[in-house]
Amino acid sequence: MRQNGINGLAKPSKQESQPPHQNVTQMNSTEDTKTVDVYVCMGTGCYLRGSYHVLNKFIEMARHLNLEQYINVKGTFCLEHCDSGVSIKANDEIVTGVNDANAEQIFKTHVAMKVDPPWASR
Repeated sequence: MRQNGINGLAKPSKQESQPPHQNVTQMNSTEDTKTVDVYVCMGTGCYLRGSYHVLNKFIEMARHLNLEQYINVKGTFCLEHCDSGVSIKANDEIVTGVNDANAEQIFKTHVAMKVDPPWASR
């Protein structure tokens, strides 16, 4: 990831394009980490679909589950899955179709469970 000086948003590296029906994209990663970096797409399409609310919901969930020290939630430029709804990237996984209604469940299953040890085992 490289940092861009505009609003502190990070520009993720390019990824292979996925068909619109693809909901989760797993990327290769050899890192074992105890923290999770979560990037919520703030591109125009995602922003208009509520990515700002998703970002705030994820921050709220990290606080609620006492995982603030393990989960870094940030806005990012386009994740290039514009046709699939709001997109997030949690470490090496891209999840699309995130919205207000499913944000809490997606946070628990695709973000909080990546914390080592997972939040559910605490």
